[in-house]
Amino acid sequence: MKICFSIGVHDAIEDALISKSIIENNLPKKYSSEFVCGLTDHTLSSELRQIFKKVFLIETPKTKFYREHQNDRILHRCLRVFKSILITGSYAQKKNFDFIIYLSAGSWILDPTKLEKIFNKIKQKVFAVRLANRSKYLLVDDHFLIVNLKQAKKYNIFNIKSSSRVFSPIGIKYNEIHGILYMWLNSVPFGKVYVYSNLHNAIDAFGHTPYTSNPLIFDIDFNFLHSNKAFKNIYILRALYIEKYVKKKNNIITRFISKISINKNLYKYNKMKLPILKTNYNNQNFYKPFLNYNHKIIK
Repeated sequence: MKICFSIGVHDAIEDALISKSIIENNLPKKYSSEFVCGLTDHTLSSELRQIFKKVFLIETPKTKFYREHQNDRILHRCLRVFKSILITGSYAQKKNFDFIIYLSAGSWILDPTKLEKIFNKIKQKVFAVRLANRSKYLLVDDHFLIVNLKQAKKYNIFNIKSSSRVFSPIGIKYNEIHGILYMWLNSVPFGKVYVYSNLHNAIDAFGHTPYTSNPLIFDIDFNFLHSNKAFKNIYILRALYIEKYVKKKNNIITRFISKISINKNLYKYNKMKLPILKTNYNNQNFYKPFLNYNHKIIK
């Protein structure tokens, strides 16, 4: 079985390297793999080409929404994420891969052996996805999204023009990439989408059921860890999760862990013996890095 791993990167080069290294060292030998990158910060292309076999430079699609909101950089980022999904998916399909798995730089598959549980369920499906339900609102997760490329050929899902409604769904300013993906999933027939997780059996940095994808989500069923490097506070959890769940660690991974100071006063273990922060939800300083990050983008 051939698997293409598509890792979307803006500037988190080290995170992308860790994601790739964990998979390379722990993916069962019965799978062959290739890693490709959708890069949005083109100034980093030479560095990324030392890590990935193929690097695609992603431009912002000139949709009607883009033309009317040229200063909305957060939404531009969402358009680039989906464009990267289409470009790398089309590449993998032409190269006759069986599956493509979409990750961001901070999306880490800590135990790749668990992927088989999903593969076995989607032989006749197109998409395998995490779909969080918040009251009556559905949030399509753009991390750990899997496409069965053989099935996808029947529906031409990668040939979507920037003028398509998929790129400009109702509510895009509120739903961002999740709204775009919701439209994309609805482009295939009923029965072709497999929801492998609703994130109810996942925890955030504090041990609660996650409401947002930031700063950290750990999926207990599949050992999928997503975290955002803008939050320095969760670095300690990254190291602890890697230590606990990544069986084979090369020098790149061990060096990454060694750089993180493990202060026992900052974390504890919950009833499932998973590391969580002692910081209280009400501590607004915890979210300050991400708020600053968004502020810079909006400027």
